[in-house]
Amino acid sequence: MTDDDGLLRVITSANIACGFHAGDPDRMMVAMRGAVGAGVGIGAHPGFDDLRRFGRNRMDVPRATLENQIRYKVAASAGLFHGGAVCRADGRLVDRRDPGAVIHDAGQAAAGVLAILRAGAIPPAAGDPIPTRIDTVCVHGDSPGAVAMAQGLRLALQGAGGSVARFG
Repeated sequence: MTDDDGLLRVITSANIACGFHAGDPDRMMVAMRGAVGAGVGIGAHPGFDDLRRFGRNRMDVPRATLENQIRYKVAASAGLFHGGAVCRADGRLVDRRDPGAVIHDAGQAAAGVLAILRAGAIPPAAGDPIPTRIDTVCVHGDSPGAVAMAQGLRLALQGAGGSVARFG
């Protein structure tokens, strides 16, 4: 719809539409890459949930809902921009249907997490370990025994001298 490349040669900052009224993850990424390439700062442009009228339709939205929509859109924008490095690593997720993809034993999970932390790398299913900073461990709350798993991991981490804290 626009000449983004031409505009990026003139401006110093760009607020990129982050969905609901315009933009989608693919268009957002194209715009973000263009901005980075042009040395242009990136911000988020949230809008009303109104694709049909490009966010220009007068809407009566409760303040709390509007605030939540803005938080959601800005977070999506930041996640899309900063999450690229995660997607480009060769540590693809293993299909949960594959044998061994989901660990149900807290002891096995704790040993694996401690090994990853000590190595500072993620061991892929095939290939060399992927060096990375490890800040969090994910326990899927919808898995049977999730509470016991989290408790076992916490005890193992603390027992190995690790810290367990809320992330920033």
